Amino acid sequence: MLDLRGYNEEKFKIMEGVKSYINKLQKCYQISQSSKLPLNFKEHIEKLDKIIQSLSDDKVRISVIAEVSNGKSTFLNALVFKDKILEARIGETTARLYHISYAPNYFVKYKGKEQRFSNLEEIKEYIKKLNEETLKKAETQKETGSKVLTISEDELSVYIYMPLENLKHGIEIIDTPGFGTLNEELMMKFIQKAINESDAVITVFDISQGMKKSEYEKFSKLLAMIRPDKRYIVFNKVDAYEDESENFERVGRDVINEMNKILKGQNYSGVIEPKQLFYLSAKLALQGFMGLNDERVQKYKKKFEEFEEVFWNDVINYKQNEFLSTKKETFKRVEEIVKNEIDSIYKNLSEQLQALKSEKESVLREQEKINKMAVSLEDKASKYISKLKEIKVNTDEIMVMIKEKVLEKSGIIEIIDKEYNIASQIFDKEGLQRKINSALSSVNMEEILKEVIEQYYKPVFSKIKDYVEHYNNEVERYNSELEKMNIRKFKFPKVEFEERKVETRSVEAQFQVESADILGSVLAGIITGLAVTTALRTLAVIALEEAATASLGFTLGALAGPIGIAIGLLIGFLDITSKTEQKKEELKQKIIENIENSLYDIKQEIEKLNDIVRDAIDLIRSKFNESKFITSEIIKMLERGDLDEKIKELEAQISGLNEVNKILAGG
Repeated sequence: MLDLRGYNEEKFKIMEGVKSYINKLQKCYQISQSSKLPLNFKEHIEKLDKIIQSLSDDKVRISVIAEVSNGKSTFLNALVFKDKILEARIGETTARLYHISYAPNYFVKYKGKEQRFSNLEEIKEYIKKLNEETLKKAETQKETGSKVLTISEDELSVYIYMPLENLKHGIEIIDTPGFGTLNEELMMKFIQKAINESDAVITVFDISQGMKKSEYEKFSKLLAMIRPDKRYIVFNKVDAYEDESENFERVGRDVINEMNKILKGQNYSGVIEPKQLFYLSAKLALQGFMGLNDERVQKYKKKFEEFEEVFWNDVINYKQNEFLSTKKETFKRVEEIVKNEIDSIYKNLSEQLQALKSEKESVLREQEKINKMAVSLEDKASKYISKLKEIKVNTDEIMVMIKEKVLEKSGIIEIIDKEYNIASQIFDKEGLQRKINSALSSVNMEEILKEVIEQYYKPVFSKIKDYVEHYNNEVERYNSELEKMNIRKFKFPKVEFEERKVETRSVEAQFQVESADILGSVLAGIITGLAVTTALRTLAVIALEEAATASLGFTLGALAGPIGIAIGLLIGFLDITSKTEQKKEELKQKIIENIENSLYDIKQEIEKLNDIVRDAIDLIRSKFNESKFITSEIIKMLERGDLDEKIKELEAQISGLNEVNKILAGG
C-alpha cells in the first residue's frame, strides 16, 4: 500500500515555507506603506496564495481503464482498499468518471449539488439509480439501431467521498466507464479526460480471454494516448494459466507485440516496452490481503506486492518531479524577484541619498531645468507602466494558432471538401485514404511550433524592447545634460535587469486525431511521431533575440523535449448516404475537436512558459514603477526646495528597507 507520508511531509514543508514567507511579506507590506516604498508585495502574496491552494487541493490521482468484466473493481480493491469495497462495480454501466476520495463523512457531489449519506450501501444505491436514469436517456440511432448516449459537461463527473483510511492521505481514484458500455465514442472522450487529470493510468487486460482484432486496434490507440512515464499495463487473471502448458508471460508479450505492429503500421514512433507489463491475479491477491493463508493465494499476493512497490515508487517520483518541483520553482522565482526588487530599490535610494548630499548646491542652482526633466520622465514611466499592463499572454490563443496551423499545413479540410463524396465512397475509398494520410504525414509539427511561438511572442518582447529603449534613451539624454551642469553623481535611474535563465523541462506527449462513428466508420490511428525537441528549445531564442540585445536582460530557456507529436487518420468503410454534406461537416468538426484534445501536454508546457513571461513582464513593470517613484521624489524635492528634508526621508526609506531585509532574513 502506498505510504504518502514522505511525499506529504515534503508537500507540507513547501506549504509551511510559503505560508511563512507570506507572513513575512505581509509585515513588510505594512513597513513599505508607512515608509512609502514602491514594493509590489500584494501581487506576490496573491501568487503565493495560489501555490498554497494548489498544494492544498493536491491528490495522487490514479485512473484505471479496462473492458467490462476484466476485473477492474477487484483490482482497485486489491490496490487501494485491501477489502471488497467496490463490489457493486460503481460506474460500470454508465458513461461517467467516478472520482473516489477521502472525506470524514459519506457524500456525493454531482452537477454542482452535494448529497450526504450514512454509509457506503446508500451511496451504492444512489449510483444504481443514477445508472438507471442514464440508461433511459440513451436514444436509439435510426440508421444503425445502436444506442447513443448524450451527456452535458456538468454530467461528466461524479465525486464520491468516503471515510476510508486507505484514501485518507491523499489518494483519488478515477474510475472510468468500462469499454463495451453505451456510446463508445463518448467513453473515449471521458477516458482522454481521465488520462489528462491523472498522475498514473493503469490499463487492465483479462489475459484469460484473448483479444479480438478490433480490441487490438482500440487498445493500441488508447495506450499511445498515455505518456509512457505514467502508463502501466496489467494482465489480470493469470491464475487461469497456472495448470496449462502455455506460458502467460509469452501470451502477454504476444498481445503487446501485436499492438506494436498496429502502431508501427500507423507510423507511430514509440513502442510499448515489455518492462511496462505486469502479470497479476487481483482476485487471489485480494483474498490474501483479506487474510486467507493459502499457499497459492499467498504466491499471488506476493506478486501483487512486487507490482505495488514498483508502481507507487514511480508515482511518487512522478509527483515529486512534475508537481512539487514546479511549485518549488515558482516559489523560488517569487523569492528571487522580491530580493531583486528590494536590492535594486536599496541601491538606487542609497545612490540617490549620496548624490543629494554631495550635489545639493548644484541641484539647487539648476532646479527649474531638472524639474522639467523629472516631470517628463515621470510621465513617460506612467505611460509605459500602463502599456505593460495591457500586454497579455494567453495560452488558449496560442493553442488556437497551433490548431489552425495544423489544419492549414495538412490541408485536411480542403481535401475532405474536395474529395469526400458519394463517388469516392463507391469507387476510390483507398485513394481518399491515401490522400488524407499523405496530407497529415507531411505536417511538420516542429515548423508549426516554431512559427506560432515566433509569431506570438516576438511582438510582445518587441514592444517591451521599444518601451525600455525609448525610456532609457530619454534618461541618457537628461543625464548627459546633468553632467553639463557639473552634476555628476546625481542621475536619473535607467530601467535595467539582470539576466535570468530558466531550467529546461522534459515532457513527452502524443498528438492524436480520431473520429466518431461518422457514416458508419471509425477514423482512428496514428501517423508520424515527430521529435520536436529543438522546436520549443529554440522558441525563446527566436522570440527574445532582439529584446536581449536591447539590455532587457531577460532570456527564456527551452521547454525541453522530446515532445512527440503524432497525427493519425485511418479511413474505414464509408456508408453511402444522402446526407453526405452533413456527415462531411461532422467529420471535419470531429477532427478539429480531437486535435484540440491531443494538444493537452503541449498546452501545459505553453502555460508554464506563459507564467515565466508574465513574471518577466511584472518585473519590468516594477522597474518602471521604481524609476517613476525615484523621479517623482526628485520632483517633490525640487518643489519644496528643501534637500535636507528629502535627505531625511531617504534615510527613513533606507531604514525601512533594512527592516524589510531583516524580516525576510528571519530576524
